[in-house]
Amino acid sequence: MGQITNILFFNKKASKDFLFSAIYGKHTKEERKDLSEAIKTCSHNYHCDWILGGDFNAISSIDHHKGNSTPCLHSIQDFDDCVMDCGLHSPPYSGSPFTWTGTRSLGRLWKRLDKVFINSYCLNSFDDITSQHLLRGTSDHYPILLIASNPIFTGPRPFRYINCWSKNHTFIKVLEGNWGKYCGGGMKGLMDKLSKLSKVLQHWNKTTFGNTTSTVEALEKDLQQAEQEFDANPTPNNRAFMNEKRANLIHATKNEFSFWKQKAGIKWLKEGDCNSSFFHAKIKEKRIHQKIHRIKDSNGNWLENTNDIQHEATNFFKALLSNHICEGMNKFLDNIPLLVDDSINTTLTKLSTEEEVKEAVWSLDPDSSARPDGFTGDFYRQGWETIKEDVVRIKAQR
Repeated sequence: MGQITNILFFNKKASKDFLFSAIYGKHTKEERKDLSEAIKTCSHNYHCDWILGGDFNAISSIDHHKGNSTPCLHSIQDFDDCVMDCGLHSPPYSGSPFTWTGTRSLGRLWKRLDKVFINSYCLNSFDDITSQHLLRGTSDHYPILLIASNPIFTGPRPFRYINCWSKNHTFIKVLEGNWGKYCGGGMKGLMDKLSKLSKVLQHWNKTTFGNTTSTVEALEKDLQQAEQEFDANPTPNNRAFMNEKRANLIHATKNEFSFWKQKAGIKWLKEGDCNSSFFHAKIKEKRIHQKIHRIKDSNGNWLENTNDIQHEATNFFKALLSNHICEGMNKFLDNIPLLVDDSINTTLTKLSTEEEVKEAVWSLDPDSSARPDGFTGDFYRQGWETIKEDVVRIKAQR
């Protein structure tokens, strides 16, 4: 009996194929090698949306096992290798962390034997993919419900500074022309200037960089045409023209790589290690896992509607940050011992030097995630000469 059953559908609405693979893995590691090979074959042969799921009779992490017996680490490694080799993704789930339970010689066991995976094609077809481990009832396995949708997002999109912007020769001019002189105001003054600058940079990005992927595709066509002209007529002018187009493409490709690498939040890749489809999949996977699917309101009710979640979150932080009187605060403060003497207080409140502030700024990882204002450590480094007075004098205006 086979361990995998493939069903190929045709999605008329999307005009593309869709593959579903039902899995029932055998009980021994050796027997499941055939299943791994079958999954790898499907991954190689089918280039379409693909969902596979069922009882794999194996776990892909030691965290998916609970009980007195010891899980087979070689089996875990084999399963995990298969998932990685095929570029499969596991959607976030809700419900019990285990999908099977049973009694064996050493007592009761709990394992996550049943799983659902999707490939990158499927990940890119939906904005939201989640799974639910439902009630198992009289069975020893929990059924899994997969939910895939494309919800319409109507909220504002946050500003994000892109590190490759600073490589453009007009970046510093744009920064200097829109930053202005020091106006005081401390942290609020700095935040106001950053907010105004973000709007300028968004417009500048559209006119200067545009869509990085479309730019690369257009430059590839330009280079192809230039190469054909040089092959047909290898003059010095045609050679120079071809080299110019090649340089433009290399520059645009570097920008595209930097853009997607930053959006995906991946630091370990070097330039040229992979193509943009890899980044697209990582970004989609990251968004799906970070999305808030439900929230509990002040009355203990679970809210799942997007508008309800937005409304409850907004109200929560409004109440949290609003001014209110805490009863008994003086009595509470009277019981806190005074540990900061005058000398310590003087050290804590003295103004930092420009060199000290610069050292703190340079300690920020330029490739780390952006701050809440959307700017990364790279921005503060690249624009230091222009913005340093506002940054250094924050403490003096607190």
